[in-house]
Amino acid sequence: MPVFPWALYIVPEDDAHKYKQTVDSFGGSLGCIPIDSRVVFANCAQYVLTKQFRDCAFGELNLSRLQTVGILSEPDCQAVTQLAPVYALGDFSADDYFFITAQALYSGARVIAYKQALKGFESFIDGQKVVAVENASQFQDALRSALTKPPVTSMDQATHLHKPCDLLSARNSFESVSSLLQSVLAVA
Repeated sequence: MPVFPWALYIVPEDDAHKYKQTVDSFGGSLGCIPIDSRVVFANCAQYVLTKQFRDCAFGELNLSRLQTVGILSEPDCQAVTQLAPVYALGDFSADDYFFITAQALYSGARVIAYKQALKGFESFIDGQKVVAVENASQFQDALRSALTKPPVTSMDQATHLHKPCDLLSARNSFESVSSLLQSVLAVA
């Protein structure tokens, strides 16, 4: 991973439309990223996304601030998501990609997201660690601001896991599954 500061952007799907949507989320330019920063793109076909950013008006600038890691194994994915100081959630719907949004929010890292990506998670928007934006210009400004701040400390993360965030934990998310399964089996 790059030396701090960097932002993690998980591409929701490996398809051409999602790559274009990813580039559009950044307004076609990674120039908003401080010169020593990178945006790390995970879960993507590395060369396809790199080509999309290279073919933009600011192609060389984009390539200097872009790092792709492709599709990661489960342990590598967990490591990257735990190390990310900033999450960037593009212009996609939380209805379809709620797991990515929940993962970002639960991480305790700073989250810069389009409002659509936070649909259903509005109670997490606080303007400090979770910033909701409406367009590429706001996305760029918020991302630049987040990347110029020191990383969130483990103490900050502990205080971030307030009641709503606790609801996103795997334990709470799946706690009712066993009793639901038992009741379904009892009826059968």
